[in-house]
Amino acid sequence: ATWENLTDLTDGSRTAIADGGHAFSGGATTLVVTYALAPQLTGELCGQLVDHDLLSTTATKKNLQCDGGGSYTLANTPGIRWLVNGIEKLPGTYPVANASTVNVEAQIIDTVANGWEDGAQKTWTFDFTDQANCELTTLAFTGVDGSGLWLLFASGLLFLGGIIVVYERRYGANAR
Repeated sequence: ATWENLTDLTDGSRTAIADGGHAFSGGATTLVVTYALAPQLTGELCGQLVDHDLLSTTATKKNLQCDGGGSYTLANTPGIRWLVNGIEKLPGTYPVANASTVNVEAQIIDTVANGWEDGAQKTWTFDFTDQANCELTTLAFTGVDGSGLWLLFASGLLFLGGIIVVYERRYGANAR
């Protein structure tokens, strides 16, 4: 079929003409199509796109500690859904007891109304590892290695020297 030339963009109708030897449904060789165009924006809003919120969020981790486990925290960001190892989780802090890997993904709930900020991080991989040196180290002085004896010896000599000076000043002057 061929269409007549369209010279204006207003509501109206157009006529299609069937190609030679062909016909439209019902045997007609012409078909009139009536249409109404969608209203066009005019004035101040013409060409203005709707502004949508751009989102970003954070997820953080605290590695396993010698005196307890670790944890990860999912920020409470409106419009964001959290997936942890593929399972939906609410925002908050979650404990981790053993060495493991936790995969975190942030997803926008309403992608029509919201989008991601440029460069926004959307995935995290948290590797929780055992601490390398969690042995109990004692801070008490449990033995003598000789270093404290030099200090004791030096302070004893100073004390003895002080007694000699006092004795000499008090009694030495009378003896001469």
